[in-house]
Amino acid sequence: MNIPLKFALIAGIASATLLSSGTAALAVERYVKIKNHTTVVLYRWYASPANNNSWGSDRLVSKQVPPNYTSTIDLNRAGSGCYFDFRAEFKDGDVLEKYGVDVCGGYTIEYYE
Repeated sequence: MNIPLKFALIAGIASATLLSSGTAALAVERYVKIKNHTTVVLYRWYASPANNNSWGSDRLVSKQVPPNYTSTIDLNRAGSGCYFDFRAEFKDGDVLEKYGVDVCGGYTIEYYE
């Protein structure tokens, strides 16, 4: 079967695009943008790989996320894989947890009252 040159070139370009995008997926950034839409300070925030049984250390370190502010947390050195569990602790004692979040390519979590 003879394939016209025009179609062979298009197929080759499509294959090259798929291969290069597959390579880019391996080097994807892992981060979480935290948006605090509450009236309470978010003072501790944990992110651990979903297969981990421990929360680990506070990812905000000495920072806090005041009401109506946003903070970005880099998770590139926080373990392997794309799936993480989160724990947010607010100054008023509220604790919110979210499990199995895909952070590859970035993720935004928003907290509301």
